[in-house]
Amino acid sequence: METAYDMLASLARYLFVLIMLFIIAASAVLSAREGRMMRRAKRIARTNIRCIKIIEPKEMMGRRFYINGECTIGSGDNDDIVINSCGLSRAHARLFDHKGTVCISVKRKRFFLINETRQHSRTVELEPGDRVRIMDAEFVCIGAGGEEEGNAQI
Repeated sequence: METAYDMLASLARYLFVLIMLFIIAASAVLSAREGRMMRRAKRIARTNIRCIKIIEPKEMMGRRFYINGECTIGSGDNDDIVINSCGLSRAHARLFDHKGTVCISVKRKRFFLINETRQHSRTVELEPGDRVRIMDAEFVCIGAGGEEEGNAQI
């Protein structure tokens, strides 16, 4: 027959093992989450364009919007970059990362210019310094190093 002391010691051992297993499981979950966050941060750091700077409309001139993954440009409340009074529709354009290069995709290419050149495709890769005009809205792409020079003729 076991004494109360032996039962308490056995219970303490099992409790200790359970606590250690919980700590190991929690560490594994946190490591996996941290790994996903690091991969995402590396992907963002790899992109060629860091942000866009609004040139037109005048009331938004100079504002910068940083690109973290995918974002939409338009006049809707749900758009990531909201530009009103420029003839843009909701989710008019979409900026996204494709293998380290930021691309833009527009709904209609009729009023879509890059560096004052009409585009023949609705989806185009962007470079630092590119001046993008969609309807009456215009912005310049700023690279990861903060540079604005590139393909634009200012």
